[in-house]
Formats: sequence, structure tokens, C-alpha cells
Amino acid sequence: MSKPIPVRLREEFFGFMHARDDDKLPDGAWFHVLEESAEEFCKKHRLKWADRNDAAHQYIQMCALPEVAK
Repeated sequence: MSKPIPVRLREEFFGFMHARDDDKLPDGAWFHVLEESAEEFCKKHRLKWADRNDAAHQYIQMCALPEVAK
């Protein structure tokens, strides 16, 4: 899996995704929302090479980092 979101945008990406992360949704719907949000972020920043699925997984990995999870 790649890291489609460049380092310079990761803090903004995390905030963008976190605002849309509703873990009360069923798993399939929750991940769909993450993918849609990732795609929106990538389009906004013209990240044409970025894959929405990889970006959603990158967000999930970011959530697991000790310095992010508070």
C-alpha cells in the first residue's frame, strides 16, 4: 500500500478526515464515507495520482499512531 498523501498535507488531511469519521456507522458505510472523503480531499489538492482506497487506509494508520491517538 502506498502513502498517497504527501507529508506537507498530512496534518490537514488528518483533520479533514477526522471531521468526517463517524465510527457509529456500520463498517461498510463507515469505510465508504472515508473513501469518499479521501477522494474529495485529493481532488481539492489536485493529487491526481492518489488512490482513494490507499488514502483511506493511510488515515486509518495515522489514527493508530501514538502521537495522533489521544
